[in-house]
Amino acid sequence: AKWFREMRSELKKVVWPSKSQIRNNTAVALMNYWRAVDAWAESAEAHLGLARVYLARGDKASAQKAYETARKHGLKPSAELEQKLYGE
Repeated sequence: AKWFREMRSELKKVVWPSKSQIRNNTAVALMNYWRAVDAWAESAEAHLGLARVYLARGDKASAQKAYETARKHGLKPSAELEQKLYGE
């Protein structure tokens, strides 16, 4: 019980980021990722990662395009991802 009280006390001291800070940090991270993909355009893994980011954001069209680019660069098919991209 003491450990939980101490943990709770310490967590109260944490300064959590605001929603706008989270959005801004996410945007910066995505821009850096896109730059890395541009710099390493032949990488199937980079495009696969980008497809997953787009899918997580709900942008299916961009996710499909990134996945197709990854496939062109030698990525093996992923039934699970294809179901999410092209399935109902």
